[in-house]
Amino acid sequence: MHRVAVWLLEVALICVAVYLERWLATEFNLIPRWLINLPGVTLLGWDFEITLVFLVGACAVVFALMAWLAGPGVFQRDKRTAAELYALVFAMACGALLLFLTTEVNFDAQLLARAAFIAFLLFVLAHVLVAVARAVSGNPLPLLGQLASAMVAGLRSPWAILALLFALLPPAMAKLYVVNRDFANLVTQTRMLFSVEDSAHWELEAA
Repeated sequence: MHRVAVWLLEVALICVAVYLERWLATEFNLIPRWLINLPGVTLLGWDFEITLVFLVGACAVVFALMAWLAGPGVFQRDKRTAAELYALVFAMACGALLLFLTTEVNFDAQLLARAAFIAFLLFVLAHVLVAVARAVSGNPLPLLGQLASAMVAGLRSPWAILALLFALLPPAMAKLYVVNRDFANLVTQTRMLFSVEDSAHWELEAA
């Protein structure tokens, strides 16, 4: 029952992160423009709802798998929370990749990166608040330091490295979609397999 409650909390935090990104409507670029310069888009109505479903759905599946494979302890043990943070990065990338490859929703790599960053901060905040509530420490700074140390230690795991590398795929593929016509045609054909409209047309649109 405890694992289910934690899983529900995690899924709720992802929802909050996506809505916060939309509410803040910031133009802050987490991905440097000199690295990947992509046109920005505004997600409205149905596009936003589809994006929310894909991100939350991917995270829900990954977090459920993590609960089964890595066990309990999220927001309670530094090592376990660190592993979940890497899983968060991987899950958001999965959702973004599926969104890009299977839907006609305008793809904004910066928006998705900001949502992932907000979710990351919310998970860290939840970890600190749980520790304070359990009277582990009343000072958040040592708690943040311990979690950061666990994150660094987690880099010894090849799975953590793979999660970080996988997170680069969605923006890289979006960039390739813009500059390479052959790749764009391949993506369009892939999207057509998942579309119910034979005459649909997909493109990255400038804001």
